[in-house]
Amino acid sequence: MSMTYIHPPAPELTLKLPLNRDLQQAISDLRKKAADFYGPNAVSCKIFFNGDEFQVDVSYRTADDLRRSGISMRNLAGDFIKEES
Repeated sequence: MSMTYIHPPAPELTLKLPLNRDLQQAISDLRKKAADFYGPNAVSCKIFFNGDEFQVDVSYRTADDLRRSGISMRNLAGDFIKEES
């Protein structure tokens, strides 16, 4: 069973809530759509929502940037970011 973590200000108060299968599938579908929509250089997508609003923050890294940092990284689709051919 997958778990989600909610991080309140005090780490000792972290709640672990199970996700039902419908919600797991919806999140999986959203991840695939985000990977397609945001492209091959998107490395993270944080989604926040409450009863009034929603916010999406996407982080990007280029192959050149990663090479200068001496690291490798996977994109949202799970593929390693590499130079465009």
